[in-house]
Amino acid sequence: MKHLAKLLAPVLIIALAACGGPAPDETPNPPPGSINSQEVQLNVPAGHADVTQARIVLWDPADSEVPTSGTVTMMGEGLYGGPPSSFDASGTATVVLPNGADLPAGVLSEAALFMSAAEGMPFTYYIDSSCDMQVSDAAARVSNTTIALIVGMPNIFVYTSGEWSPSLATATSLDLDVEQDIHAMATWIYADKDVTIATPAGGCSGSGAAAYVVDLSLAEGWNPAGFTFARVGDNLSEIKLQNGNFESVFVNVFDDPE
Repeated sequence: MKHLAKLLAPVLIIALAACGGPAPDETPNPPPGSINSQEVQLNVPAGHADVTQARIVLWDPADSEVPTSGTVTMMGEGLYGGPPSSFDASGTATVVLPNGADLPAGVLSEAALFMSAAEGMPFTYYIDSSCDMQVSDAAARVSNTTIALIVGMPNIFVYTSGEWSPSLATATSLDLDVEQDIHAMATWIYADKDVTIATPAGGCSGSGAAAYVVDLSLAEGWNPAGFTFARVGDNLSEIKLQNGNFESVFVNVFDDPE
């Protein structure tokens, strides 16, 4: 997790301004079913180094270092990447999502605990493992899902300046030169079988927010999903995770504050 926190340092500059009330145009839509790829549009600040490729990245909190093959590559210290996809001249890339058979076991958790894999780790948002999560199939396994600083995982990473760096995936293009509220973000969740996952009435407790609400209907394979945020005053009151079907996905890339 130290590696993940280090990679996410560039987005810390806007973390304190994040998590305003939900914006209607960024609310996730009804479940679209599983997908094999995701088209994304690049958004970088003026003068940023060239960004050439994008890929989906998953996380194994145990850092199992399981050798990979096929459509998944071990990136080091718990991170695993899908196939790199190149941006075209317009800044658009079609990110190919890896085959489920190629995913190492460590990037998946039982469905009831898929948002508890980061429990106790710094700089992350997670649901307490004591939550009485309601799942339709207890045997289903789902990709570990969390928010590190303000970036969801799994997440789109981009290749720039000779290394892979995280982006902030949103339904609208952000003005990267100003601090702003982040109302919603996109993520992608893999399930090894069809499963519904929901928190009980009133949500569940966890880190950094008064309540977590999960309402997912996952098809076997990759499912687009979205986090939305609400707050009361200066306090983050709710983090919600639902199926997503965003018309557009922007990968917003930040300069390193150092």
